[in-house]
Amino acid sequence: MLLAPKIRRLLLSGILCAVGCRTTIPLGWVNDVSSRRPRVLIVTEDDSSVVRVRNPSVAGDTIIGMVGGEAQRIPMSRVHRLYAVVADPVRTVALIGAIAAATAVVAIETSSPPSEECGGPQMGMNSDSGSGIC
Repeated sequence: MLLAPKIRRLLLSGILCAVGCRTTIPLGWVNDVSSRRPRVLIVTEDDSSVVRVRNPSVAGDTIIGMVGGEAQRIPMSRVHRLYAVVADPVRTVALIGAIAAATAVVAIETSSPPSEECGGPQMGMNSDSGSGIC
């Protein structure tokens, strides 16, 4: 039964690696959207509204994509700022390192054998002091 927790940890690590951390980067106009091909755009419109566009594409001077599950067209004349949501490899590596370190600490703490002083039949009682602290 020790295999199941290891598999769960491995699966969780794999999912975190696949998903990773994300960040936004500012884009220029239509050329950046076409050349970078981001999966998600954050569009700030002239009226200060912010729209998340999934699977964006560009047709002429219009951004086309899914907004809230519906196809939508946003003319570039209404766009104030554009940001692409992209993977951030530095943050992803830092997250994986932190998870690995935490997993190692937990594994070491849970697998270390009891000391001779605490492992006796007195169930963790220190025979010298009787305090129960080892």
